[in-house]
Amino acid sequence: LLSSRGWDAVIKDLQTKTSKPSVLALRDYFPYWQKGGQHGPYGKLLPVDPADHRCHPIFFDDNITLDAEDTKIVDVRDKTGKALWPLYAQRYYISRAEPLLAVADDNYYIRKVEEIEHN
Repeated sequence: LLSSRGWDAVIKDLQTKTSKPSVLALRDYFPYWQKGGQHGPYGKLLPVDPADHRCHPIFFDDNITLDAEDTKIVDVRDKTGKALWPLYAQRYYISRAEPLLAVADDNYYIRKVEEIEHN
């Protein structure tokens, strides 16, 4: 992703990296997120395509805020770059992770994925 320039290049690069079952770790750029008031639109990018049923990206983070106004840490956008409504993103694409529960339970993330897939 470091070499990607522009929305379309970033989307293509991410699609290439995730074209097979995979895990991708992204680090936010804290100064940008902090300058933006620590709100979702300044957070870690999660591009999604609601029409693509072959791939279901799910973003786990312990700093996700579950409310109607903001995701706090994740910037969820469709393939055109339009931001998704936070409640919709929370229902289908993002999940608050609880690190202590995840460490204590080998099936924690499996259950979390099942919960989101059930929606």
